[in-house]
Amino acid sequence: MAIQQAAMEDGYLVSACISWGHATGYSYVICEAMVGTTVYYWFPQDGIVKIYMADIPVD
Repeated sequence: MAIQQAAMEDGYLVSACISWGHATGYSYVICEAMVGTTVYYWFPQDGIVKIYMADIPVD
């Protein structure tokens, strides 16, 4: 919740989704946010933010 609050104050939203791990057979929660032209992701249990895609063209 604190990450989402900080994101809203900075002008972007954080989404959370349930994804299926095909290799493990288990589902998991992952969070994503787009800031400018970069998409970031992290797992809520560790909070380590990683870049998923950068320099996405925005028209």
